[in-house]
Amino acid sequence: MVYPGFRSVLALACCGVSLAAGCAGMSRPYPAKQRFALMVEREHAGSAPLVDRALRVREFKVAPPYHEQAFVYRKGDSEFETDYYSEFIASPATLLTSQTIAWLSGAHLFGKVLPGTSAADNEYLLEGMVTALYGDYRNPSAPEAVMELQVFVLAEQATQTKVVFDRTYHHQASIRGAEPSDLVNGWKDALRAVLTELEGDLRADVIPQAAASTKDSTG
Repeated sequence: MVYPGFRSVLALACCGVSLAAGCAGMSRPYPAKQRFALMVEREHAGSAPLVDRALRVREFKVAPPYHEQAFVYRKGDSEFETDYYSEFIASPATLLTSQTIAWLSGAHLFGKVLPGTSAADNEYLLEGMVTALYGDYRNPSAPEAVMELQVFVLAEQATQTKVVFDRTYHHQASIRGAEPSDLVNGWKDALRAVLTELEGDLRADVIPQAAASTKDSTG
């Protein structure tokens, strides 16, 4: 199986051949860049909010080398490659943060889910760190889209900010095809799995704390 970045390597190789032949191929156009969004949809939306509390989602941090828009491929245990011709339409941080906000808004766990730039008051703050986002082509016969996200939720109180949730999500999804779009579809599967698991954990761990806090504050 040929991983997507091979096309860029092939283009460079062909360029070298054309130069050796007297630059006969210099007039050939370079491959056009392909830009992809990363969007997932919920199958079912939640009903009424479980707690009347606001959750702010700060823009995620993304660890190098995954923070750039260019796709990253893993070819060996310590060998990685970036694809100049295939990239995200915006930074991975922006795309993953916006999808998380949309997903949690649809879950209706909190009264409001706010972007990090919002000036509205909030009682809870969610932060994320993306530590893996690449296509794993070490096994050419079974490539995988890899995503890893560490999530923190902080409760903002009058006198202190306390970490009430800390979880890492790692998912790998099969890549069914040799095109960059197939890798994107794999990342979508991984992201959907991450957000589904995150929603369930927030429902089980954070919402009961928020509900208890609401009860205490109202007497």
